[in-house]
Amino acid sequence: MQVDRPHPRGARGRAGRRLRRGQARRGPQRPDRHQVLGDEHPDAAGLQERPGRGPSGGGAPQGRAAPGDHLDPLRGLSEPVLRPGATGEAVAELHRRLGVLGLARAEGRPDLYDDQTVALVEAFQRSRGVPLTGVVDGLTATRLAEAQWRLGERLLYLTRPHQRGDDVAALQVALAQLGFNPGRVDGIFGPLAHEALSEFQRNCGLEPTGVLSLATYRELVRLRSPGPARSLVTEAWTRAGLAIPHQVSVLVCGVGPLAEALADSWAGTTGVHTRLGVLAEAAAEVANDLGVALVLSIEPTPGVIGVRLHYWAGPTSHSRPGETAASSLASALSTIDGGPRVEVTGLALPILAGTRMTTLHVEHGAFGAGIVHRVVTALRTATTHLFHSESA
Repeated sequence: MQVDRPHPRGARGRAGRRLRRGQARRGPQRPDRHQVLGDEHPDAAGLQERPGRGPSGGGAPQGRAAPGDHLDPLRGLSEPVLRPGATGEAVAELHRRLGVLGLARAEGRPDLYDDQTVALVEAFQRSRGVPLTGVVDGLTATRLAEAQWRLGERLLYLTRPHQRGDDVAALQVALAQLGFNPGRVDGIFGPLAHEALSEFQRNCGLEPTGVLSLATYRELVRLRSPGPARSLVTEAWTRAGLAIPHQVSVLVCGVGPLAEALADSWAGTTGVHTRLGVLAEAAAEVANDLGVALVLSIEPTPGVIGVRLHYWAGPTSHSRPGETAASSLASALSTIDGGPRVEVTGLALPILAGTRMTTLHVEHGAFGAGIVHRVVTALRTATTHLFHSESA
């Protein structure tokens, strides 16, 4: 994508700007943003002829998002990104972005990362399903960048890596409210969102390109109900059981003694796949390629006492099957005499956001071999029962 420039179509560009004035503004906009309402993509017509591909011309390789497609990460940051005591322009930029999201600093130096900043960062992390650390690590910085986008500020289309942001989530909600299934509302423009947008365009008499163009955006605005929020078709499918895969298969991935013991216990079992040493985005890619029904990602985590079961939960939706599966496994673990403490939490971790199927990320502390064996038995029993229940 490219930086903003004066609109070459004159009155048409001004008309787009007039339309935009009727929408709520989120605050100062970055000058490198792309605007659907100006319909100013340098290769908009060609892009619509190539659904799922990026704009032509020198830039990013085919299938990848162009450099200007996303907000740049917080400038001048490295891992760990920002923590209490930091100063400088990067901290001031952090406060500006938090302020745009309604988390404004009340007083003090805008370029100082102090206790007030920690509270604001934790409030943002809580709202986004990110682990509460008070530190702007890579995941928090990514979620912060995604949160800056509003629907209509850039072209949305299928590319690799997939576009992500609050504008994508808003598009998914709008399509789901109108009866088109974009999949889980996770802010990721994947194949299901592309198909849902194409079907919406087809129903509106537009060319089904799967690209959120100006004409498509206007139809969405025109058809969105001004009254009470409609229910999402994705939620109706889940309640009806239509979102549950018919194929019963499991991927066990991760590291540590619990992952190894669970993988060994399932060795040779039909439909069970194991990938030890694979975590996060890599595990999501493996799971999506395999097309499994359930993913158990297991990882020992410092500071964790017992077992934490995490299912997908974003700012606008959560996985009902994931919540059900996590609760079932937690119930089984809670019956172990002298067993570990169990917590169930919805988060938006990369492994949970990147998978298309029900996924649980299991964090655990240290426990003895006897406890590991009983935990493995409980997990296997609960998983088997879960499949029997869903297949009924």
